[in-house]
Amino acid sequence: MHDAQGHCILANALAQDLAPEATLDMPADLAAPREARVVAELGERVVEAQARPLSVDSETFTLTTLLDVTQHHRIQRDLIGRAYIDVLTGLPNRLMFEQSIEEVIAQAAPSDRFALAFIDLDNFKHINDYYSHAAGDSLLQKVAERIRGSLRPSDMLARLGGDEFVLLLNPVTDRDATLACVAGISERLKQPFFIDGHEIFASASIGLSLYPDHGTCYETLRRQADSAMYRVKGSVKGGVSVFEEAMSQAATARMAVEQRLRLAIRDRCFCCAFQPKVDMRTHAVKGVEVLLRWRDEPG
Repeated sequence: MHDAQGHCILANALAQDLAPEATLDMPADLAAPREARVVAELGERVVEAQARPLSVDSETFTLTTLLDVTQHHRIQRDLIGRAYIDVLTGLPNRLMFEQSIEEVIAQAAPSDRFALAFIDLDNFKHINDYYSHAAGDSLLQKVAERIRGSLRPSDMLARLGGDEFVLLLNPVTDRDATLACVAGISERLKQPFFIDGHEIFASASIGLSLYPDHGTCYETLRRQADSAMYRVKGSVKGGVSVFEEAMSQAATARMAVEQRLRLAIRDRCFCCAFQPKVDMRTHAVKGVEVLLRWRDEPG
């Protein structure tokens, strides 16, 4: 407790042990009684101090209560870490990345440009199965370290889950320079990783989308980068591809066919057609060939 002149007139033993600084006299300009709340780290402890004016007879004092909130803050930091940080790699997770890129987009000027790269490790399941899941986890950690080591402070790498990473390159100047940067990351990932006495070779297929050329919101940019990445997966793994409009059209057409096939299976639109196999010399039927035909409304 402090009087109107800032002199400490009362402090119990717990207060003196928890925050000795709070038991000192206050400067005259801070002595006026008022309500205040402060949370501060004192060594290994986190202390919350609450001050409020207290009137006794004709005098006014400042009563300060101190609370050790170290455990509360430790739990709070742990919960925040679980919500926003990937436990295995220490990278931002999907939620944190999405929130961060939405902020970047909201604050972007008309001339600002950045790139989004989707990174998917090739044949990761085989590595897990052959070397063990522990080796697979170590590989993910080393991949994260290798990519992160080549980034600028303004860039951001996150792990979406499994063997998928996403990279924000901000800012970028043009398409060719960005492609060259990502291609360099791709080449570094092809260098061997040494894990538990094994020399493991890996690669990653990377799809790239550019803001604002390929979209002005995260969901569109994510979808375009994902399409470019799957194009690499379907051709030469371990490469880099920039999104093109034809990819979106091909993905849409592929999805439409897939949906029609699912409906055809549900509605029993497939039937077998038996075509005889005839010996050309004797004209005898030697067997049949079975064809599966799809009776589709468009024909």
